[in-house]
Amino acid sequence: MDKLGEAIAVLFDKNPILVLIILFMMLVITVIGGIVLLIITGKIRIPEYRLKKKNKNPHYDCPYNFDRIIEAQKAFERGQAIMTLHNQRVKQSMEECEIVIDKVHRDMTDLFYKIVAEIMGMEDGAMKHPESIHYKALTGSILNRDCKDYFRHCVRENHFHEKTEIEFDYYVNEQINQLIGILTGEMDLYYTPIIISNEALFKRNQEIISTIKADITKLFYRVRSITVDTLDQAVDIMDAQGMNDPEQRKKELKRI
Repeated sequence: MDKLGEAIAVLFDKNPILVLIILFMMLVITVIGGIVLLIITGKIRIPEYRLKKKNKNPHYDCPYNFDRIIEAQKAFERGQAIMTLHNQRVKQSMEECEIVIDKVHRDMTDLFYKIVAEIMGMEDGAMKHPESIHYKALTGSILNRDCKDYFRHCVRENHFHEKTEIEFDYYVNEQINQLIGILTGEMDLYYTPIIISNEALFKRNQEIISTIKADITKLFYRVRSITVDTLDQAVDIMDAQGMNDPEQRKKELKRI
């Protein structure tokens, strides 16, 4: 060691810069060797390097990311299909309603023409009588406005399929009474009799009331059938998509 020290001292006198470089390199080699030794022995862990990407998607590393996209697409398509079914159901139900309204209106006006012919003693021309024209216009307006609006509310409420046969029969009878009450109330309010009183006309209308009730009953049952068919189509859509969650299925069916 003394000889090495003397050699270094002599070399330092001749070329001090070279000596400093040699010492620095020895220091660096010693430090690096120590670090390598610590890494090999596991006393130092090198942090895993991750590439930082600007505006990186938070779900970039999520293994289910693609599945979520597929599920979102299915939900969108299912929502569109169910909305289409809902609109079709309402449209078909209201078309059935219009058919019945036209028949009820025709039955009521035909009976009124008969009454006018009897009172006025005319075989022809009863439908051209001013009171007949007024009656036809008024009943048509009430049926196509007030009664149709009430029925549309029943259709949109749409709980027909949830009722038992007994419950639905009771419900239909209630709605018939409501519809007849709307028609009768509006007639009492706006009909001004000339050749026949409201009381007399009400009694004569009992001749067709059973037919009207039967037609409205068939209408409600037909609309219930449309609702059930529509729900079956919605179930087929959910089955095709593999949607098995009972609560989610129930929620979707409520939209029909």
